[in-house]
Amino acid sequence: MSLSLPVIIHNDLTSHEGPEPSFVRGGVSGILYDHKSPEESLYRVLREIAMEPSRVARMQRSAFEEYKSLVNPPYAKRLWSIFSGKSPYRGESSLSR
Repeated sequence: MSLSLPVIIHNDLTSHEGPEPSFVRGGVSGILYDHKSPEESLYRVLREIAMEPSRVARMQRSAFEEYKSLVNPPYAKRLWSIFSGKSPYRGESSLSR
């Protein structure tokens, strides 16, 4: 996502290992494929996006926007706001978000 690349992951989010899958919005910032038939499903997904470059371009933009929303303000600053009660966003209390 930080490289403006849509993520392709399986749809069994409870058993997923690796990058945080809950950040991926299916069809928007990435694509979820069926973990029960991974070869067939992944092939179908890759074929679909290969045939739709404009869809990939939209997902690229969305993936990068999603990434920016996750890192701005930085996680450390967000965590500090929880402990201090001060919002990392100017003029807001941390409880207003």
